[in-house]
Amino acid sequence: MFTSSLARLAARKGWKREESYLYRGDWNGCPVSLIDGEGFVEVVISFPGLDTEAPAWEALSKLIDGYSGLKIVRRTVTDGFLSVRIRRRLLSVSADSLDLFLNILIEEAKDRGLAEQNLCAVCHKPADEVGTLFDLACYIHEDCRRQAGDDLPAYPPYLMYEHTGKDPFRFLKAKK
Repeated sequence: MFTSSLARLAARKGWKREESYLYRGDWNGCPVSLIDGEGFVEVVISFPGLDTEAPAWEALSKLIDGYSGLKIVRRTVTDGFLSVRIRRRLLSVSADSLDLFLNILIEEAKDRGLAEQNLCAVCHKPADEVGTLFDLACYIHEDCRRQAGDDLPAYPPYLMYEHTGKDPFRFLKAKK
């Protein structure tokens, strides 16, 4: 099952589960968040400065769209965070296939100059500390984090469930 594959992959990297559905850590120098949703897994990588108008986006989107090892259902860029949604089905994905995909993707990003420097997700200046912005791993200055705030929008695009518009983490929320 994918959840155990995700847990095995995180264990290989030495990552701890941050919440019941979230793993964060460093992947070959890039801050990565793995989100275990209902029927999908979302991989979110911080590439400050990346947007859909950047030439690197065209190359990355072709690589993602052409990758056949996983059932990729969506890829987006929001505020320098690349988000790739992978459909989860029983026995559909192994930790090895996700590992290979991330290695290929991050290597391509490095070749395009997106992952060479540790840049703050907000101001795009060099940063030494990995922190979180909207619960996603990224390099960020503490002052920039305070200025940006850390309140998640009601339904950020990387957490929306594909066709229903329902919150995929509704089962985690306390019932009133």
